Amino acid sequence: MVNDEFVTHYYPHVVYAYSAGGESYMSDQVAIGTPRGYGSMTEAESRLVYQADKPVTVYYDPKSPADAVLEPGATGGVWGTFFIAAGLLGVGLLVLISSVRSVF
Repeated sequence: MVNDEFVTHYYPHVVYAYSAGGESYMSDQVAIGTPRGYGSMTEAESRLVYQADKPVTVYYDPKSPADAVLEPGATGGVWGTFFIAAGLLGVGLLVLISSVRSVF
């Protein structure tokens, strides 16, 4: 649970154990990026797709097995950040090009 200045968000907590290369690991990282918060504990629990003591598929980096997720790929938050950064970069380039043109 996180209490912002105006809104409280609830997050399901998932912890899983796995082994890779003969070593044991534990993680709580479900996906890359910021987890989605819910408006109530009931809603957060109802969205939980992982059940206790049930097997899950873990995706990990073979070069760094401690880095693992249950849901590979970029989440909406990651893509949103990417597009905002790309847009700001584009605006910056346009300003730079127009200022260079006005000098010459």
